[in-house]
Amino acid sequence: MARIMDGNTVYKLSFTGGTVFGMIPGIRYDDLVLTLIMATTGAIASFLVSLLLKWVMEQLKK
Repeated sequence: MARIMDGNTVYKLSFTGGTVFGMIPGIRYDDLVLTLIMATTGAIASFLVSLLLKWVMEQLKK
């Protein structure tokens, strides 16, 4: 029967998990809110630019 994870994979997952969960207490609430606002603003801007470019392309095809 094949092993699902070898020892090296377990060490990598343990290291990654420890690093991620070790950084979580250092994240401040205001940084999280700012990141959420910036991501939302970026997504909206990207969507609006894609709509604008779609409209421009339709106007050029006429």
